[in-house]
Amino acid sequence: MQIQSTNERAKTAYPDLVREMDPARKKFLYVRGQAFEKDASDPELEAYLANSYAGVEFFADLFLSGNVSSFRVFIEALRRHHLLVVGNSYHGYFEGELSKDSHLPGVFLHELDPEYAANRAVVPIEREHIDKMLLALDPDSDAIEILTDQATSEEKRIKIRIDGIPPNSPSLPTLRKYIHKWLRESPEFKYHRRYLKKLHKLFLEIQANLHDPDSLVPLIGRYYHLGINIHPFVRVNNSWLMPQVNLMLMSAGIEGTAHMNWDYLAMVTSSTEFTRVFSQRILFRRGAERLH
Repeated sequence: MQIQSTNERAKTAYPDLVREMDPARKKFLYVRGQAFEKDASDPELEAYLANSYAGVEFFADLFLSGNVSSFRVFIEALRRHHLLVVGNSYHGYFEGELSKDSHLPGVFLHELDPEYAANRAVVPIEREHIDKMLLALDPDSDAIEILTDQATSEEKRIKIRIDGIPPNSPSLPTLRKYIHKWLRESPEFKYHRRYLKKLHKLFLEIQANLHDPDSLVPLIGRYYHLGINIHPFVRVNNSWLMPQVNLMLMSAGIEGTAHMNWDYLAMVTSSTEFTRVFSQRILFRRGAERLH
């Protein structure tokens, strides 16, 4: 297998990141499936690209080195990757002003003061994001089992099933009904380290299956679903995780995927269902490319 240079890997890890627009030489950035126009010289865009490339270069070398059998090394590598993705600016792309203290770049939620150990990271589920993702997955979207769509009017809390975790485990992430909206709640922070160990195990399995796409792609789907639902950092979780997924795919010669709203889909499906949909999408595209 021909290995790309780190710079090539960095640029191709973001197939939807920056695209040329005419003739004003503008570029636009996809964030959660929506395009935000940016001038090519916009300092926020330039900073975001620089941070993204630095993070991708680091993670590519880490993934291809194979030197992450230790959980401690893995955790510190994830921390370093998050720090690089966030960079030194705490505003702009991340949808609002951020302070270094409140944002906590590189700090895992489970490392917070023990008095906060019972807390969960909460993300409001916007139905429009789910609908956009279902539309992008057409014509198979009708068959996707969306947990919130299956809930009865009386149900106020739904557990998000994770492969290998008992269905009634108190550690599972949940969907909670709040007035007219669903909220995704991560596992309590005290369980995060346990889940990160599962993420590490999947990482090693992915490394071992690079030459078997049929086994590899479902593993990557499980890795992404687990990472999104752990929600290990205060913010910037998808921009940290999605490049990892694309590098894993491309290291096996499979085209990466646009960010779209994979994160929202992962928050309203079980790991089994998400993995099925993700694998179907990636492997179908791979088969279509071979036909051409």
